[in-house]
Amino acid sequence: MAKNNFMQKLAVMPLYEEVKLSQDELGIITNYLQFESIEDDSIDLYCIHCKEHSIFKPVDKKQLHTGRVNSYAFYNKIMPYAGLHFECTRNYDHIFEMQIMYLNESIVKIGQYPSKADLESPGWNKYSKVIPGKYLSDIKKAIGLSAHGIGAGSFVYLRRVIEYLINEAYQSALSSSSIDEEQYIKSRIVEKILLLKDFLPKVLVDNKEAYSILSKGVHELEEEECIENFGLLCSTNELILDEILTEKKRLEREAT
Repeated sequence: MAKNNFMQKLAVMPLYEEVKLSQDELGIITNYLQFESIEDDSIDLYCIHCKEHSIFKPVDKKQLHTGRVNSYAFYNKIMPYAGLHFECTRNYDHIFEMQIMYLNESIVKIGQYPSKADLESPGWNKYSKVIPGKYLSDIKKAIGLSAHGIGAGSFVYLRRVIEYLINEAYQSALSSSSIDEEQYIKSRIVEKILLLKDFLPKVLVDNKEAYSILSKGVHELEEEECIENFGLLCSTNELILDEILTEKKRLEREAT
């Protein structure tokens, strides 16, 4: 577990999101730049090289040829940019870096490596057993767009995944003669989900309004509103795919 909630929050938040700093939080960054009390600033992230979660600890600033001058300049806004460098405790050659800017008593993350999409994407790969690769790619694109503050665009890619699941359910319903095709075609999307409730994951049926939000986001919501809702909708997609994957595994066990 990461010891410092602020550093952890900073590591996983999207780029260009302005966060108001408390004096304590400013002190955390200042201490980091002065390499003081850095043992409390470890963070828990997926390591793209180890291919598993790991604890990353701050790199000793002496190794980076930085120190108190950078700290003073950052704190007093003489040089309001700073780099935060962390190394994987499994392998010190595996680095996580953030570039931050201090602006109007707030902090903005203006750069990061590896990207947020790279850090979050591996967790989605397990769903390759239940949805085609191009839809996994859509989810990863959505995460990447959201990380760069592109809200409506991220919604487009999330919506494609839901549309794929609905269409697959529709084809199953048709093949078993379990649906009135004419009624389905005339129905709105939420009504279609209800018509297909026996062929869709329960999570999707119970959260059918999620699709409406995705559609509204593409056409009506402001970018900020899309970004605010992205995490919830992405988590809903994950729960839907979890249910599908669990059911697939259950059927496989029963078949053996």
